[in-house]
Amino acid sequence: MARIELDTVRRYDRFGGTYDKMQRARCEGLEVVGNGFIVREMCKLLRGAGKPLEEPIEVYRGVTSCFVVMPLQRWLKRA
Repeated sequence: MARIELDTVRRYDRFGGTYDKMQRARCEGLEVVGNGFIVREMCKLLRGAGKPLEEPIEVYRGVTSCFVVMPLQRWLKRA
């Protein structure tokens, strides 16, 4: 079972001179930073790294489960 950890990171906006919070997803040495569907992007990276489609994926922010555990294949088909 793969576990995706969610948190936020600060990103410097060099044009506005301010810091913004960006969402981050990490799993097994892979990382996606951005806003939007970062869990789905992480699942694409996991598939590219050779994870089987039947592998259960759990998503946590800290100690809180954020989504129902689903196989990788189902995460990739979500729109």
